[in-house]
Amino acid sequence: MYIIDKEKVAKAKKIINSSKKILITGHTHPDGDAVGGSLATYHFFKKLGFDVTIVMPDEIPSSVAWLPEANAILFNEENEDRVGELVSEADVIFCIDFNEPKRLKSLKEVVLQSKATKIMIDHHPQPSDFVDITFSDTKISSASEYVYYFLKEFDNNIIDKTIAECLFLGIVTDTGSFIYSSATPPTFKAASELLSYGIDKQKILSNTLDSYSENRMRLMGYILENKMVVMQEQKTAYISITKEEFERFGYENGDHEGFVNIPLSIKGIEISALFMEMDESIRVSFRAAGNFDVNLLARNHFNGGGHQKAAGGKTYKNLSETIARFERIIKSSHKYQVIKLSS
Repeated sequence: MYIIDKEKVAKAKKIINSSKKILITGHTHPDGDAVGGSLATYHFFKKLGFDVTIVMPDEIPSSVAWLPEANAILFNEENEDRVGELVSEADVIFCIDFNEPKRLKSLKEVVLQSKATKIMIDHHPQPSDFVDITFSDTKISSASEYVYYFLKEFDNNIIDKTIAECLFLGIVTDTGSFIYSSATPPTFKAASELLSYGIDKQKILSNTLDSYSENRMRLMGYILENKMVVMQEQKTAYISITKEEFERFGYENGDHEGFVNIPLSIKGIEISALFMEMDESIRVSFRAAGNFDVNLLARNHFNGGGHQKAAGGKTYKNLSETIARFERIIKSSHKYQVIKLSS
């Protein structure tokens, strides 16, 4: 089992116990890990009697909206004035599943200006120093796994079935149902302990992974037939989706989840990319099955970051220019090993 820094937890506990209002937030375009870890923290401290609020920069995916009290999450895009008040009134702010303030998008400035004690629980490399207490370790599979260690050390007696359900969902979604290399022996031990709370594993998997719309399935078929490009020599494949194509298939938030992983199912493909045309930018997601460092690719070329095998970013070039740049980088830099890409 992972050994968390007990002294740091004790420091956080002292500050929290002298506080009244706790606010929890996650990154823009929140995924299952951000939502699961945040909701688990929310339920935990509500059970302890604190005044707790969750805010997110924008909407959560429908695939995780079934979690207990997910409807209590406030989205800054829809409630900017109210969210601003809640952030300014908070005594403690938990930052779950992100380590750069820019990942907060529209919430960035109001969170940075807050005088609340900020606590980060994350697993991405190179955390920035915008918080007061940092819990960050890239060896941990997900923020939800780290949240479990934190809550367990804070007060193991408070964790219940609802909290365990949220945490298990977060771990499942961020490990690709335990397929990714990030799922280590401590991850499986944590998952086993969460199952012991009586959660319905099959319900979680079904509600999260088997609840997509017909439109999403048709979009998936369309992009695989028409929009997937395979660069066999570079062991790379990518998918691009235009704004018009999203609209044609009635896109809902989260419909693209998992698309970036699909090309990795092709024999010999070690790098996969997904390019999505949004209102003001091109969102980019990368995955690697080999030793190529997509975190460096995202950081050095696409205003983003993440992990060695999973990263993302964005660019303000148009879609064709973004794809052309990606192809140039891959053709000139791919060496089938962990590499440092020049700017």
